[in-house]
Amino acid sequence: MEDSTFWETVTPVIDHKETVHPSGGERLFGLFFFLPASIASTIGILFFIFNPENNLKEQVGLCFISPCFALMPLSLMSLFSRLMCSETISISSEKGTIEKATTFWGKERHQETELINEVELVNVSESRDEGSSHSISIKGNNAQGEKWSLDITRFHRPLYLSGKGSMDRFRISMIKTGERYGEMLGVEVKNNITLGHVSRNLRREFDLD
Repeated sequence: MEDSTFWETVTPVIDHKETVHPSGGERLFGLFFFLPASIASTIGILFFIFNPENNLKEQVGLCFISPCFALMPLSLMSLFSRLMCSETISISSEKGTIEKATTFWGKERHQETELINEVELVNVSESRDEGSSHSISIKGNNAQGEKWSLDITRFHRPLYLSGKGSMDRFRISMIKTGERYGEMLGVEVKNNITLGHVSRNLRREFDLD
């Protein structure tokens, strides 16, 4: 009887696996802007440091400050790799985990693993301080009392890209994705995004009436 009561009070977790890849536009932008810009800046810096017209003292001095010059190409390469990464999220009730893996051209760069029973809520937020920013994250608290957050913002993109792009569609896709993951994990969804006068077509498509 106790086992039956216990299982009836637990919201079942829905197993799920999903991968989001860079869009065609992001790939083109990365390959034809960030990559050439990072290579050009690296070549320019090396030429500046090892310019034959510099005397020995100038070259030694430039070598000491070269780490500062390296920030630009490193930043561009970091943006390029982030733009070209794919993300995969796996929710497994058997293992009791949520895993998010980031891959760059087929090679895994980073993996995060959190326990399902530590999940507290799914947070969908819009911040307009110093420019608008949006995020979706799964938040939890581990046995040591340490809070953790798993960013799943990119997983709203398939829904957003499934129709004509607009700011309303972007916000709705964020909200609906947060709700979808909240339902899969059986937890509360906290959302501070407000919708204005949404078009009739979008209201009909997303059942907002």
